[in-house]
Amino acid sequence: VDYIGLTVEQWRKAGRSKRLQSHHDLHLYSAPAGYQYIAWNNNKDLFKDAKVRRALTHLVPRELIRDRIFGGLVDIVTGPFWPGNDRIKIPLQYNSNIEPHPYDPEKALLMLAEAGWGDSDNNGVLDKNGREFHFNLLLPSGSQDWVSVGSIIKEHFERAGIRVEVRQLEWAMFVKQLVDRSYDAVALAWTGSVEGDPTQIWHSDSIKVKGGSNHVSYSNPEVDKLLEQARETLDPEERNKLYHRFHAILHEDQPYTFMFTGRARAAVHKRFNGVVIHGLGLDDKDWWVPEGRRKYSR
Repeated sequence: VDYIGLTVEQWRKAGRSKRLQSHHDLHLYSAPAGYQYIAWNNNKDLFKDAKVRRALTHLVPRELIRDRIFGGLVDIVTGPFWPGNDRIKIPLQYNSNIEPHPYDPEKALLMLAEAGWGDSDNNGVLDKNGREFHFNLLLPSGSQDWVSVGSIIKEHFERAGIRVEVRQLEWAMFVKQLVDRSYDAVALAWTGSVEGDPTQIWHSDSIKVKGGSNHVSYSNPEVDKLLEQARETLDPEERNKLYHRFHAILHEDQPYTFMFTGRARAAVHKRFNGVVIHGLGLDDKDWWVPEGRRKYSR
């Protein structure tokens, strides 16, 4: 094999084996790979309060998940834009001044109490107005890593008195739940780019569209206005200021718990020279093979 892209598990196995000794050191490089998230259906009574959604984010141990499940090969994000890397020197839509909400169960319980949630009958489950805090977390089938993530979330939420049922659905049924807006919470991902227009996902107009990308039914008038202004602002720096404010609002409202952006993993055979990691990854147009190491020649 001259070149191969590797999953996290393949990366781990390659590091423990001798199979890739003939390859360049496994290249780890950032790319605009989108982001993973847990979406809270804002139509559901459980998740209408932004304070509750922030509290739930404080219960998600993202550092633990990053290290235990993904081997440290993902980066925690706080919003819907690409955070860049130290090789990219362009202004970014991502607001790098925002720090992730930390894992903090005590703060989460305090916020939930302020929102009216407590254990009135001492059965270990939070309740409010006679209703227990219990929801389903949907995962698309086929990802063992995210099954493990769901298990960790379930464990940590139940320690705080929140019952979680983790369910896997085949893709067609999973999408139907999104289209019908009938789920409680889902784990999913959006693909990304260096720059993007988030209007389709976050503007309230998208709520009205059957199957629209704003499947959490998130609505904030200031966000709508910012997104509309950004579409009309040609100056990149001024436009990014609007997106930075938008990012800050999402951070407070937490319609999603933003999880991770991925990194690309690859192995390239050592017979190739010119293998350089650029700001957006590898470019095979850089590569060349010295004459004595070529497999094919005329």
